[in-house]
Amino acid sequence: MYYSLYKHLCREVEMIVLYDKQKNKGGNIMENMIKGYGTILEPKQIKEILGIGRNTVYKLLKENKIKNFKIGTNYKIPKKALEEYIESQINNEINVAS
Repeated sequence: MYYSLYKHLCREVEMIVLYDKQKNKGGNIMENMIKGYGTILEPKQIKEILGIGRNTVYKLLKENKIKNFKIGTNYKIPKKALEEYIESQINNEINVAS
C-alpha cells in the first residue's frame, strides 16, 4: 500500500517537474504526454500515460474525475478530458506547493 502511494506521489512530482521545464521552454506538457494517441482513449491507455494502476484508473472514471462515456460496458475517454484532468492535477499540486 505504501509503495503504491509512494509511486503515485513520485509520478505527481515528475509531472510537476516536466510541466515546469516545458513551461520554461514554451512547450506544452500535454503534447509530450499524449503524443501518438488517438482522440478517444481507453482505460489501458490512461494507465500507460499517467503511470497509475488499473484500479486507480477505474476509480477516477467511476468518480468522474476524468470525464468519460461508455459504449456498452467499455469506458471511452476523450483526449481533451484527460488533458483537463492532468492540468487540474498540476495546478492543484502547484497551489499546494506554494
